[in-house]
Amino acid sequence: MYSIVSSLPGFLSVKSFKATDGEELTVFRFASEQALEAWRTHPEHVETMKRGHAEFYASGFLQICKVVREVGPFEHS
Repeated sequence: MYSIVSSLPGFLSVKSFKATDGEELTVFRFASEQALEAWRTHPEHVETMKRGHAEFYASGFLQICKVVREVGPFEHS
């Protein structure tokens, strides 16, 4: 999926994190809500989400968030 999402106009980045308890978090960043919508409705992404829910994930949730303020990056001497 990375090759698809990263080629979409407005894609900024994706990062994944895994906590010691096994919980996983993936953060996708897009330049606009339109770019996010293009990813959300991309046919291959839709099919992969359906398969993931049916075959791999027992539970989970999705949050769509807006950045209120972004500060940095900072350089520390």
